[in-house]
Amino acid sequence: MLAVVLAAVLAGCTGGGSGPRAAASTEPPSTAVSSSTSPVPPVSGGIGPATALTPPGPTASDGTPSGSPAGPSVAPSAASTADRSAAPPASAVTITAVEVRTDAATEQIIISSQGGVPGWSVRYVDAVRIDGEPVLTAGAVAMEIVLQAADPTGEQGLSDAVAGDIVPGQDLVQEVLLAQHLADTVVFAVGLSRQVPFSVISTGTSITVTLDP
Repeated sequence: MLAVVLAAVLAGCTGGGSGPRAAASTEPPSTAVSSSTSPVPPVSGGIGPATALTPPGPTASDGTPSGSPAGPSVAPSAASTADRSAAPPASAVTITAVEVRTDAATEQIIISSQGGVPGWSVRYVDAVRIDGEPVLTAGAVAMEIVLQAADPTGEQGLSDAVAGDIVPGQDLVQEVLLAQHLADTVVFAVGLSRQVPFSVISTGTSITVTLDP
């Protein structure tokens, strides 16, 4: 009888693990993630490094960048929108009259003088400015005419007969306004309906600015 009991116990200790008493594995599942150490290639068409923007340089009072090369020289008699000028004389000159005329298809601003012709500068500007303040005139476009009469006292440079404000009612020239007379410098603000090429012809007694639409 004892032999039978021992045989049964031994049989239970050596049984297969597929039965209901088989022990479950207690080892936890692996959680490791495989990672590659090879470099990631760049994406085609991606955004490159930022490029610093160069700030614009200083500008002159008329808005022209300082240090920029001067534009090509244009003969005064050639019709163009470029600035034109001539040096002042050595002796005093008196401006005696300013008038606006129509000649064929053009319009003219004629500046008459005595004792020669003054130095002059004619150009388009955003606005004629005196001491930084814009001079208001009729028209959509501003032209500045500066005359230098070589008269530091200002007593001879401008005749009292010169009209201070001309409103001719022309198609192009809307107004010619005396903006400043200081020492030997006289400034006229010209209001135009639009910007057109112009030429400047100087004779011994007058300066003619011809506007050619």
